[in-house]
Amino acid sequence: MTNKDVIIEKYYKDNYTYLLLLSYKVVKDKDAAKDIVQEFFLQLWQRKDLLVLNKSFKTYSAKAIKNLSVIHVRKKKKEKLIIEQLKINTLEKNTGVHSPSLSFNSKMIYFLDLLPEKRRNILISSVIYGHKYSDIAEDNNISINSVKTQIKRAYSFFRENYNYVKILFLLACLQTL
Repeated sequence: MTNKDVIIEKYYKDNYTYLLLLSYKVVKDKDAAKDIVQEFFLQLWQRKDLLVLNKSFKTYSAKAIKNLSVIHVRKKKKEKLIIEQLKINTLEKNTGVHSPSLSFNSKMIYFLDLLPEKRRNILISSVIYGHKYSDIAEDNNISINSVKTQIKRAYSFFRENYNYVKILFLLACLQTL
């Protein structure tokens, strides 16, 4: 065993439980949290020759585990959305009945899930629930200008990446539901 192997093993023994709890807070699944932490240490061990820490290992690993956990949650959401869409398509094929409200909701959820969580929540509060900017700012402990900026960035994201007119139409329709 090399010196770096011993160091990584010590990091593992000292931080495994802490990192497992961090991951579990995000993913809410014990097995997934274990997988994320184990995969992190496996990648760390595979890249041990490149390992140079500018911060403490605990800070580095906590940030990495949080990021990996968020990525896992996003993947699960996308998988769930795809499975839901497949179920809708299968149902429509088997029954011959087209369900526009289900496919509409699936599309809307898909577009909103592409936004960062806070931006999505601000946009939903404003567009769907019709909350005032001041109320949204107070609820999120941010300034009114930050609310405006987040909404502007959400619309810019849609404008740059998707058919903006369709997104606005979907948001307007969702507001009337």
